[in-house]
Amino acid sequence: MAAAGQRRRRAADPEKTKREKREYYWKNRDKIVEQNKAWRARNPDVMYAAAQRWKKAHPDKEKMYSRAAHVKRKAAKLGTQHPVATLDEILTLEQRCQACGSDAEHLDHIWPLARGGCSALHNLQWLCEHCNCSKGAKTMDEWLGSAAT
Repeated sequence: MAAAGQRRRRAADPEKTKREKREYYWKNRDKIVEQNKAWRARNPDVMYAAAQRWKKAHPDKEKMYSRAAHVKRKAAKLGTQHPVATLDEILTLEQRCQACGSDAEHLDHIWPLARGGCSALHNLQWLCEHCNCSKGAKTMDEWLGSAAT
């Protein structure tokens, strides 16, 4: 019967329940984090299944995270660590194709990641789909030179 009373109380004032849960978490954060870490270590199969479900439900984000991890591993292998541009910094760039001037929907690496480039703001530019797909893993100079011939 106590559980039914708790459910009624939570349903009657959900904001109060959220506030209490948040306060409890911050008071006991270290203990909760350790408990969660221990549970994940004891249940790797459950964690793996959850990760697979997330990847299946979010293929675009999974590809992005996978690519970012690859870039970090490659940078570590080369012994280079570059700052990664934040979304706010990226949004400061003019969203016009830097090659043809049309509306741009692709964020391009001036010096390609495949050739050791980084995702710092100085190495990013907007390109339209056509220009970005034709540029591929070339530098801008190489691409512009090949487009002129």
